[in-house]
Amino acid sequence: MFEQAYTEIAKKLGVRQADDEDIREVVRQYLSSDKAGPWLLIVDNADDNELVLGGFKKPGLVDYLPQSEHGLILVTTRSQEVAERVTNGNIVELGDMNKQEALDLLTKSVRRDGMVSDDTTTATLLQELAYLPLAITQAAAYLRRNRISVVEYLQLLRGTEQDLIGVMSTEFHDNGRYRGTANAVATTWLVSFNQIRRSDAMAAELLMFMSYIEPKAIPQSILPSAESRHAITQAIGTLYSYTFLSRRGQSCVYDMHSLVHLATRVWIQKRELIEEVAARALRHVAKVFPTNDHENRNIWREYIPHALKLVQGSKDLEEKYYLYYWIGRCLQVDGRIREAVDCLERCCSWREAILDETHPDRLSSEHALALAYADNGQVAKAVALLEKVVEIRRTTVDETHPDRLGSEHNLALAYQANSQVAKAATLLEKVVEIRRTTLDGTHPSRLGSEHALAFAYADNGQVAKAVALLEKVVEIYSQTLDETHPSRLRSEHNLANAYADNGQVAKAVALLEKVVEIHSQTLDETHPDRLGSEHALANAYADNGQVAKAVALL
Repeated sequence: MFEQAYTEIAKKLGVRQADDEDIREVVRQYLSSDKAGPWLLIVDNADDNELVLGGFKKPGLVDYLPQSEHGLILVTTRSQEVAERVTNGNIVELGDMNKQEALDLLTKSVRRDGMVSDDTTTATLLQELAYLPLAITQAAAYLRRNRISVVEYLQLLRGTEQDLIGVMSTEFHDNGRYRGTANAVATTWLVSFNQIRRSDAMAAELLMFMSYIEPKAIPQSILPSAESRHAITQAIGTLYSYTFLSRRGQSCVYDMHSLVHLATRVWIQKRELIEEVAARALRHVAKVFPTNDHENRNIWREYIPHALKLVQGSKDLEEKYYLYYWIGRCLQVDGRIREAVDCLERCCSWREAILDETHPDRLSSEHALALAYADNGQVAKAVALLEKVVEIRRTTVDETHPDRLGSEHNLALAYQANSQVAKAATLLEKVVEIRRTTLDGTHPSRLGSEHALAFAYADNGQVAKAVALLEKVVEIYSQTLDETHPSRLRSEHNLANAYADNGQVAKAVALLEKVVEIHSQTLDETHPDRLGSEHALANAYADNGQVAKAVALL
């Protein structure tokens, strides 16, 4: 949730992020700079010590908080350790509400004259609610929605309290933050849970589903669908009216209070529906979770926290490891490589235990894991795993099959990263030859392999071949892609490098000047691609005798 919030901050501030940059660090650096101006940052519910403070070789969220004379940070937490560590002792402690404050809150929340009075019954109700603001708000919502009296509500609480104490006190006591108030909150919410179950089955279904995903930043699109849009709108309205959900502005993104989240799971446990509800939630998220195609990026970034929460707490089902596969692939695209490796290793481990080694799903997960290994610097592991996948695919599918060619292409890239350049060039020559006979000249897979082959030629000292092939790729990209497209710019950058290696320095300078100009208009000055092109241009200037320009740029 912290990362999602920083992503939203970056969007509003217009701060650019490179594909391999951590958005938390990008925002921290920006807010720490003078150009950010004055700001107030609120970090709410920073209750998890390990998450906030970090541990051995593991950064905490505190490491991503900015420092600036122009900014202020307000942290709310139930953890004394977090409060002391984060604020350097600048702490304001909030005590419990007194009777009058609790009465004022209940009266204002009910918003109906004559329903609440300052009498013994109301005082007893507030005591039952332990003067807890959230419990009082929930009680007011129930009174308002169902038009019942304080006496009737108090009777409902006392009729269910004894049945809940044994279950709810353990859950809340283990949580370590709500001792003494958990039972009261539970009795308040159980009344509402049962009322919702009787009056709005779809709302109850949504409530149960949301108790197994993250309680914050819940996109409406991830929720189970209803028979009609009206039904889902009505169900959300029911939960909203009980204040179980709150909407983020005018968006279709919702938050659930963490206590409601916990109490709902306890309610499910009491009804002996844990396995059924968890399996249903898992199947649904597996169905709606997107692939790692670039156009799905905004969706998967919203869904990943919820999918991770779900898989980490569910039993071993096929859908669980299907989700691990796609979560891992999406994390890899986002540059979160270590997390991607972890997810893909879990997927592979399970599939290797239950699927034959030739099964397409097993091979796909091993292929994906190998790519993640390569991005994580574990090149030897990547090579070994891809060699295994390629060997199996050579015995099970035709040499023109896209899966086989894709594995051979990526094995060649792994060879190149492992300094086995000759092997890489030989394998890519084969892949390119087949793709030239099966794919159109503008097909992205064919162009990608030709580009990779040219890069291998350059590494192998076959510069003339590299130049010729890259000129062809760049020409096609110039006809099919916008001049700001990353693939086109990357090819032009590499062609310029090949020109420089081939002694065609003037051509290298001209092409790199064009690439740098476009990068300066489309990328932040700290973006690796922009810096890499500027560095290459400086080298080309030096080779071309334009030393003053090289010095200035470097």
